[in-house]
Amino acid sequence: MPPAAGITFADHASRLYARRYGWAPREGLALLADAPPERRAVVLEWAAFADFLVARLPDMEKEWKAHREALRAAGELPEDSDR
Repeated sequence: MPPAAGITFADHASRLYARRYGWAPREGLALLADAPPERRAVVLEWAAFADFLVARLPDMEKEWKAHREALRAAGELPEDSDR
């Protein structure tokens, strides 16, 4: 299971997506289940993009933590900025 911070980030990202587009891509695919492929194409692409982002989240979290530590070491962030 991903760390709590990763789950929180994924939750926030999915909420942003839902607010911006009004529904998650998987829900859109369900609504367009009987639609022709050309009508489903955009939603399929967004669903693939969402899957790509979800797969990258653990690595992105590690990259962010390393970047954050570099910022702290350079004095650009305070030591307790992640709380």
